[in-house]
Amino acid sequence: VLVRTLPTTGTIHNGGGLGIGPDGKLYWAVGDLSNGTGVSDDLTSLAAKIGRANRDGTLPSDNPFADGAGPNNDYIWARGYTSPFSMVFQPGTGALWMDVAGQSYEQIFIVPAGSHAGFNLYENNQPAGFLRPIIAYRTNSLEARSLTGAVRSGGIATFTTTVEHGFHQGTKLTISNVADPSFNGAGFISSVPTPSTFTFAQAGANASSGSGTALMEQIGGAVTGGDFWSSSAVPAAYRGNFFFGDFNTHRIERVTLRADNSVATFDHFATGINQSVDVAAGPDGALYSLTLGGTIRRISYNAPAQGLVVSPLHVRLDEGGRGVVNVRLATAPLGNVVVGASLAGDADITLANGGALTFTSANWSTPQALRVQAASDGDASEDQATLTLSSSGLTSESVGVKVTELAGTASGPAK
Repeated sequence: VLVRTLPTTGTIHNGGGLGIGPDGKLYWAVGDLSNGTGVSDDLTSLAAKIGRANRDGTLPSDNPFADGAGPNNDYIWARGYTSPFSMVFQPGTGALWMDVAGQSYEQIFIVPAGSHAGFNLYENNQPAGFLRPIIAYRTNSLEARSLTGAVRSGGIATFTTTVEHGFHQGTKLTISNVADPSFNGAGFISSVPTPSTFTFAQAGANASSGSGTALMEQIGGAVTGGDFWSSSAVPAAYRGNFFFGDFNTHRIERVTLRADNSVATFDHFATGINQSVDVAAGPDGALYSLTLGGTIRRISYNAPAQGLVVSPLHVRLDEGGRGVVNVRLATAPLGNVVVGASLAGDADITLANGGALTFTSANWSTPQALRVQAASDGDASEDQATLTLSSSGLTSESVGVKVTELAGTASGPAK
């Protein structure tokens, strides 16, 4: 037992998110227990919070609300969550993505230390000083806003709503009933200049018009687990995308990202996934879906040509520990295929099991593991390297390797 007496009651909104962060710490999430426990500015309870501990259960020295002999629960890392259903640390960036099932809105957050998501004061209407979601959709309902104006200039259409719209970058909307019909149609929000304006990329001559409606497509009513597709098994357009389920509408949604890690688009990806509770990327490069009824589905890409399937494309390991990169072929080969591996970067990062893998017509689809190891070096800097997989006549694939430094992180037990 690492952390005792979590405030869970066996009802709903107990949370469930759990993971090891890029800092080597243990993170977990607990909801408001469906009765408002720990909400708003309450820092005495771990309910409605994300907690953080060292992996032996002791208190990290830098938890943001630790106050010594004061009243705060020292394990609190972030607050203001009604039902934080699942969490995942984004490959490469290490950012914590949290899927939060809500009352009026389903929300997904990128959560920094010490942040406040606002529940039970706010859902998708957080003011300055609170953490706003990167994705939000109305629970079991459509979201529509009336328009007072539409202006298109240089291929960018700017729409103005009668009230604050609550839409986010990447949201898919359908514009209708604008007096100038050239503004009507579906698109993804490119930017949100103000709380009552948003923009689309939209072809057409410069123009202006008035009235109309912006309608967001119905996503669902209970956001559940999600994961990033970190594999060369899929084309570049899908690599690093975030996929999450909605329990009520039996779908998986796909989120694409811009170079700055902000949301570019999110839209429907798969249907008929009844009562989805989790999505996870597998070591074979496929995406897996789990439903409450016990069904596991495998979603894979049918590659039209030979290639190297490498999963994941980012790996993190402890100083003094090992990590695994899985390799297979995309299609059956005509003869034996030898895949070589090489590392470039910090000398403390090495391969533990050689640098060559052989695939045949019999084993081409079975992932083989390359083990990357990191020596303990006594410093506090994060070691990094690039692992390159290559084979004659095939496109090489690269994996980013980062090492978590574990020294000097504990301050002892929490009060």
